[in-house]
Amino acid sequence: MDLAIAQRAWQDGVLALVALLLVYVCAEISYKRRRVSWFILLGVLGSFCVLIKETGIIIYGLCIIWVLWVTFVKEKSLGRSLFVIIFSLCSIGISIFLISKACGGFLNVTDAIRHNIGSLTRSEYALIYNSGPWFRILQGFFFLSPVAAILSLVGIIGIILPGKGENAFLGRRRVILGIIFFTLSFTVISLFPQNLRNLRFFSVVFIPFYLMAGTGSYYIVRFLKGRVRAPLFYLGAAAIILGISAAGFFDYQNFKALFVVKETPDLAVKLLIEHSLYNFF
Repeated sequence: MDLAIAQRAWQDGVLALVALLLVYVCAEISYKRRRVSWFILLGVLGSFCVLIKETGIIIYGLCIIWVLWVTFVKEKSLGRSLFVIIFSLCSIGISIFLISKACGGFLNVTDAIRHNIGSLTRSEYALIYNSGPWFRILQGFFFLSPVAAILSLVGIIGIILPGKGENAFLGRRRVILGIIFFTLSFTVISLFPQNLRNLRFFSVVFIPFYLMAGTGSYYIVRFLKGRVRAPLFYLGAAAIILGISAAGFFDYQNFKALFVVKETPDLAVKLLIEHSLYNFF
């Protein structure tokens, strides 16, 4: 998916990078000591994220909720929570001021956003290629990388429904729960608008999607380790590694077929389903 976006001058690639950095900062705040520098970096990156694209405010907002869950709910620190809220509002205000300054006024900004949102229901391209039921996006992820989609689901289930012996994993589990919250929340929010069935608009969840797939691989290996003896366990682990390597190879072949040979111009799910090597249906 990132290779396809990198072929164009789309802002979605830059937005995905900044979103990944924001997720990393939130992970640091969740897992380690709460240094003030991480909170400041969160505000700086969030302010820049808002400047890139309209959905930047959603990304930044979800990260603020994640951090407030750590500072207010888990740590019960009113002071840190107020600092996060005030600093975040100030950073958003600075972004709005800069955009308004560049556009010749705040009303011009709102007019541009209103026009952009309105185009989703009037654009001929959006009506033809970006339309469809809400689950079309889930199909898109599956058609681009079916193995990763299945492993990602396993990883999410494994984290949400932990088994015995998870105490040593608690710190990292809190971080992964935050990543899951960010990924699922952004995906669900982005499913509501009509004619937005295009994976390009979901670029910010690509890396978390594969991180969850890696977590799913971990849970499968751990499941085998507790139920089979050493020789079979090592064979099973080797088979999983070979399977993931093969999946990566075929995903790359799928990329070449879609975006090099067939020159698919966008990540609209209708186009992906039509041209994908993994078209099982």
